[in-house]
Amino acid sequence: MQDDKGLGDIAELMESLRSQMGVIADIEQQAAQLTASAAVHDDRIVVTVNADGHLIDIQFSEKVNSLSYPEIRAGILAAGKAAAADVRQQAEELIAPLREQRAQVPALHEMIAGLPDLQAEMPIPPPVLTEVPVPVEETPVEHTVGPVSLIAPEDDEVVGDLAFADVEEHDPNGLGDSASQVADAGWD
Repeated sequence: MQDDKGLGDIAELMESLRSQMGVIADIEQQAAQLTASAAVHDDRIVVTVNADGHLIDIQFSEKVNSLSYPEIRAGILAAGKAAAADVRQQAEELIAPLREQRAQVPALHEMIAGLPDLQAEMPIPPPVLTEVPVPVEETPVEHTVGPVSLIAPEDDEVVGDLAFADVEEHDPNGLGDSASQVADAGWD
């Protein structure tokens, strides 16, 4: 009888997973259609982003020419950040019911003794850049061997004496080595 109870739990879990998969598909469909817009400088600049937070439209009013280029740049960036934050909030609201539902379903490692909690072992992704990185000042590298050129030499420029070890001479006419004639005979 204990086995029937375990099979019933697994069947219930599978049905719950199927239900969640349907909900996830619906949420993904809705999330893909999300957009958000934000306006700055008294609606002189309006920026729209898609569900990924990527810029998909910029609208300028007739009064945008009263702004300087740095103000326009700052306005586009500020409106883009605000629109991206809005679309993220919309996505969070779509996902909230699913997260509540998932919180009520026991994790697989809770149901099967000895199974590790793989979710806890997932690496946390690093934060993405929100501003242009400031370039790091390059410091010259000192070489103890002498000057080193990072530019490749021209074809006719000799770069020291090059010598190769274990080089076999090649007869371009194929008249020399009988072993190579045998190997080459297979290509006919």
